[in-house]
Amino acid sequence: PHDDALVEERMERFETRYASEDMDDRLSVLRWWGQHRHKLVLKSLKKIWLKEKDLELKAAAAEGLGHQLSHPKEALKLLVQGLEKNKKLATWVPETDEDALKIHIEEQVLVKGLESLARLGRKADWKKLKGFIDHNSDPVAIAAINYFGAVKEYKAIPVIYQWFEHYPDGVSWSGGSVRVDTGAAGNKDAKAAKAKWKAKYGGRAKKARPNAFAAMVECVKVLTGEEIEKRDDLKAWMDANKVFLKKHGV
Repeated sequence: PHDDALVEERMERFETRYASEDMDDRLSVLRWWGQHRHKLVLKSLKKIWLKEKDLELKAAAAEGLGHQLSHPKEALKLLVQGLEKNKKLATWVPETDEDALKIHIEEQVLVKGLESLARLGRKADWKKLKGFIDHNSDPVAIAAINYFGAVKEYKAIPVIYQWFEHYPDGVSWSGGSVRVDTGAAGNKDAKAAKAKWKAKYGGRAKKARPNAFAAMVECVKVLTGEEIEKRDDLKAWMDANKVFLKKHGV
């Protein structure tokens, strides 16, 4: 941890600037403050992470919690608590450019929380976090997958295998695709295609997410030590390592 006297001296600077009406100034000083490792810093970050309504500030607080390596158990507990509380963020579908910006900010709250868990390097309660692999947002799902790889959470392998089921050859998506050309300007084509896809495949539990699939492949490599991109190969590894997986709670 940082020295008590140093943190107490700098706290006044943080509190003064954080009270500013300038959002850029508030974010800047919050990120600076979050890089200090101390129980007083943890206390202030806790309040912002769990109670602040502004999502940009909340995300910055989550980032700061990832630096609290002097109090990792407390920081991990707070991060999981906040992630559970905000898990419904970024689960809706944006329709406009303004919506896209809003959902990006929502994503950052969860992404920063998961990235901070990875930075702490400690396993959290699997049951509370496993759902983030299937999160509707690709950036959030990727951050979750990266976290589980970072802490060697082998319970993620069967969940990733379920996704591999939808990529039988490591490339093709089994959920199908549609294309619409209305000749319309802007995002109307995309919206029309989305509506058509939903009508045809909307009942499926998974959606195509090639970006997240790349993260899954990397996570599997970290956990198994092997380059595996196909469902049959991953199934073979799981069958050959049943005893090992059982030791890890799988």
